[in-house]
This record gives sequence, C-alpha cells and structure tokens, in this order.
Amino acid sequence: MRKAPITLLLLCFLLVNLHAAAAQSAWSVWLFTAETSHLREIDNNGAVLRDFTLPLPAGADPAQMPRSVAISHNGNLMAYVVRGLDNTPSLAVWDAQLLSFVGSYAMPANVNVSLEYSASPLNFSENDTQIAFGYGNPSGEWQLVILDLPSGDTYIVNSSSPAAITPGLDSMPFNVPIVRMYRGAQVYFTMLPVPSDAPGGPSYIWDTIRNLIEPTPAYYNMGGDTLLMTGETVSGVSDSRFAYSANAAAFPMIQFNAIHTYDPTVDGVFPFYADAEFSAWTVRFIQNGERVAAAGERSDGQRETRVLERNGSQLGSTGVNMTSLQGVFDGFVFTTDDPALVDVAGSTALYYTATRGSLPATAGTLIWNSPAGELVTIVWNSDNFTPGPTGAQAWAMLAAPASADGATVPALGVPPLPSATPAVFVQPTLAAAPGGIAVGADAYINTTDGDRLRLRGGPGLNFAVVRELVDDTRVKLMEGPRSADGYIWWRVQLEDGTSGWVVESADGVRTLLPVYAN
Repeated sequence: MRKAPITLLLLCFLLVNLHAAAAQSAWSVWLFTAETSHLREIDNNGAVLRDFTLPLPAGADPAQMPRSVAISHNGNLMAYVVRGLDNTPSLAVWDAQLLSFVGSYAMPANVNVSLEYSASPLNFSENDTQIAFGYGNPSGEWQLVILDLPSGDTYIVNSSSPAAITPGLDSMPFNVPIVRMYRGAQVYFTMLPVPSDAPGGPSYIWDTIRNLIEPTPAYYNMGGDTLLMTGETVSGVSDSRFAYSANAAAFPMIQFNAIHTYDPTVDGVFPFYADAEFSAWTVRFIQNGERVAAAGERSDGQRETRVLERNGSQLGSTGVNMTSLQGVFDGFVFTTDDPALVDVAGSTALYYTATRGSLPATAGTLIWNSPAGELVTIVWNSDNFTPGPTGAQAWAMLAAPASADGATVPALGVPPLPSATPAVFVQPTLAAAPGGIAVGADAYINTTDGDRLRLRGGPGLNFAVVRELVDDTRVKLMEGPRSADGYIWWRVQLEDGTSGWVVESADGVRTLLPVYAN
C-alpha cells in the first residue's frame, strides 16, 4: 500500500525520514467498527492479521450488536456486552485463539453497564485471567464485579456493602462505577452519572484484600490515559486557577484549559500544562510514556493535536482531525476520517507517527485504509509500554499536588514550581478549517511518484507554465479559489517571491495541503 504524508506544524525541528522511523518499532492494533461489531488486527506494515465480527452467544439479540469491546493485554480475549431479546444485558468473553467463549456473567434487567461507556485492556488483570466491570440502575443500586475466567468465580462489592457506605457511595442515583484500571488486587473506578453529558466524576479504589473503598485523585475526566509502567495518569481538566478563553462562544459548555497528571510517588494530582485558548478533550501518553499528545480544539474553532514534553513545553501540533489515538513505543498511531487523508471516500485511515528524537515533517505515514462506509477506531495496540532507551523527564508543576480530598501533599522529588503564569505558546495567526486551505495561510505542494506541479501565469490550462514545483515546496496562498477547466485554482507565492496559479487537486491527489504555521 502507498504510504502518504500529511502536513504537520513543525516547531524548530529537523526533517526526518518517516519510512525509516516506521521500521523502528514493530506493532499491531485492533481496529473496531462499532456499527457492525467488526474487529481487524492490523500490523505496522498494513497487513491484516485477523478479521472477524464479534460472535453472539445463544439467546443474544442480533439486532443489538456490541458497540464497544475491551481487549486483553495479550490481544486474544474480547469482553463485550450482549443483550437478550428482553434487553437484559450479560457479559461475554470470547477467546480469539481458541475461537470459543471463555467467560460470561448475567446482569439484571434495565441496568447501564460500564463496558458500554468505557472499555480497554485496563479492565483486565495483569495476567488476563480476570476482568473487572460495573453496572448500575436509575434507583442508585450499583455493583462492581471481578470475574475470574478460569473458575467462573466472582468477587463483588455493591451499593449496600459496608465498604460503600463510609465514602457515601450507598446513595448515588443514576451513577455507574466505570472501571479505569484493575491492578494488584485494586480496582480504580469513577462514579459517572448515566445517562448524562458529564465528562467525569469522583474516583475511588476498591481494595479487594481489605474490602475497603477509598477516594483517589488518580482519575476524574474520562478522556485521559494511564501509563501502566508507573501508574501515572493524564487528563484534560477545567482548572479555575488558570485563565479561560476570552471568546465566550468558543467553549459554551466547558473548557479543559489545563492538563493534569497524577503522580503515584506523591499520591497527588497537579497541572503541568495550561493554555487559555485551547481545550484538551483527549490526552494520551505517547512514545513509551515519555511525551504526551493532547487532542482538542482551539478557541478559533480549529481542531488540533499537540505534542507536549513532560516539562510543559510544546513540541509541535497538527490540525489533522483524529478520531482515535494511542501511544506506541516510538510515537503514536491514530485514525482519521478526513476526506483529504483517506484513500476511499467515506472510510477511515490508520496512520503512524514517529516522535522519538525530533518530530517528523509530516503528521503520519498511512498504514491501512478501511473499506468504504466503515468508521473504525483503535481499541488496542500490542506495543505496550516497556522501559525505553531514554528516561522520562520530570513533570513541570504549575501548582502544588493535591490529594483526593483536595489537600496539598508534599511535592517530593519534583522540580521547583515554574512561574505562576503558565507559558503562553504562540498560536497560529490564521488557520484553515480541518482538511481545508484559506487565503493568507501557508501550504505544501503534494505530489506522488516524483511528479511536479505546474505553476501557471493564470487560473486555467491555457496560461503559460511559469515553473514546475516539486513535492513539499512551501507556498503562501494569495488568492482563490477560482474554478476553470474542471479544476479549482489558487494563486500562490513561493519563498523567492515568484507567484502563479496551481490546481488544488488532480487525478484524485490533493496537491495543496494546509500548514498550521507558527
């Protein structure tokens, strides 16, 4: 399959060869099509390793196919919720190697199940022999369950358990315990109002050895991530200690103007990054956990994904609309349905971005493209984090760490606090809409197979050719668009001052790609 580049904003970094970088770390991902419950495992070369639709156990309603799935760390067990003809839910666990069901758990009617809202490998124990999940009903009754797959035994705590009464979890109507991580006989969970648009809620740890439930600051919002090697977490947060956008219409509901991290060494959470003109909707550890990617939106309406260091510095960003994103050893993988970046209309493309060392000149290398009409997301990747060649930086700390009850905790082993005012990163003065271009913005010439793009004296095929432009030539858009001779034309200016007209696309290839420049 042809590997196609897409333009990335560079902030003072050198160009690197993406094809060489892509070979640094072998990986595979499971891609899920929620509309059809279809799974495909794709490797870093674009090969389809496994391809099937989630099977339904006897008695399941085929009209209610699973729309989410938790995949075990080894990539072989699939846990998902099926519903009977009477809408009663049950958990099903399918072994993709044995091709058989290896676990099940029946739940009461009319309950909301955590796996239908958040499902990941973190639902499974370290050795993939157990899975933790929860459910709740509108009357406030809820239950956390650990299912032991070899024996079928269960370990349960619920709203009527003594462990739930002390922290006040015995009377929380419409809440469902959403499992965030199951590690070392401890289940981390967030009490999420369902159904609602709430981005998160208070979080707790169920200690199964002591049978106690205690609050934890490790989690709040659902759009965050966990680094398994260390137990650190990151998430976007609305933090009133930092400025919000002056554009009140930019974020009418809520703005996540800061990114918080939880550091287990101090059992506290603190902000390491803040920007008044950005809202971080989804935050992920990337590159072996050494860096962070924050996908969100700027106050001017432009979607943007930023690559950040732990010290709060911003390395670069891209305006690519990413529908899912996960970190791998040498960078990250993402999916996009941007029409300009897929090979098939109405499909989804899988890209890989190498970030180790300097950032690449392009946001990603095209790995695989779905069939037409399929919108896929990444639900698992094989490149689980292990210690890498370079150690992680210390976190910046824009405020003292806070515990679960909001009290300040000692900041042991962390750097001094930066200035009380977070660094303000320069924003683009003019940016195109996602996948689009606009007068005044910069763009790159995009050609394939060594082709050159003709720069003409006017907007049409009858005008004389001024110059032939090679791939990756940077231009400024001066005028347009104009329609002539079956093409869309833009007047561009080269860095040496030469100007002329070029076509926006030709032969199915988009020849002008936007640049989100500093």
